[in-house]
Amino acid sequence: KRALILIVPALAAVILITNPLNLRERALSLIQPQQGVLDSTAHRRALRAVGWEMVKAHPLLGIGPEQVPKQFYAYAPPSVPNPVPSEWSTQHLHNVYYQYAAERGLPALAAILWFLLKALYDFYQARRANPDARWVAEGAIACILGIMVAGYGEVNLGDSEVLGMFLSILACAYAAIKAPQES
Repeated sequence: KRALILIVPALAAVILITNPLNLRERALSLIQPQQGVLDSTAHRRALRAVGWEMVKAHPLLGIGPEQVPKQFYAYAPPSVPNPVPSEWSTQHLHNVYYQYAAERGLPALAAILWFLLKALYDFYQARRANPDARWVAEGAIACILGIMVAGYGEVNLGDSEVLGMFLSILACAYAAIKAPQES
C-alpha cells in the first residue's frame, strides 16, 4: 500500500527530531563532519587508502589473514596521520571488500563477490520458479543486499555472529527453493 511508504520518511524525521542516542549528530556527520571530534568519514577514507596500498602491493595473495592491524603503518600513505588519532580503530579496514582484497588478494575478493552475486541470481530466479518459496527467496535477496551494502562501511562478514547467521539464512533459503513443490 502506498500510504505505508510514507511511514518510513515520517519515522526517520521523528527519530531525528527526538534525537535518541544522538542519532541526529551521527546522521548529519555523513554530510557535515564536526570539527574537533572523530570524523568518521575521514577515518573510513584513510582506512580505504591504506587498504588500497595493501592491495596494490599484494594483489594476488594479499598481506595475509589478521595482518592489517600489524602492518597498518607500513602501507599508510602520507595522507593518513601517523600516528592516527586515538579514537580511530585500525583493527580492520571497516570495509569488507577492501578487507578481503587486502588480507587475501583480489582472487579471494572475486570469489566472495561471485558467491554473493550467484546467490542473488539463484534466489531471483527462484521467485518465479517456486511460488511457494517466493517469500523465502525475497527474504534471502533482502539479506544479501543488506550484507553487501552494509559491507561497504563495516567488515560484517568478518564477525562470526554475522557470518554464521548470514550463511544459515542462505542455507535455509536454498533448502526452501530446492524443496519439491506441493501440487
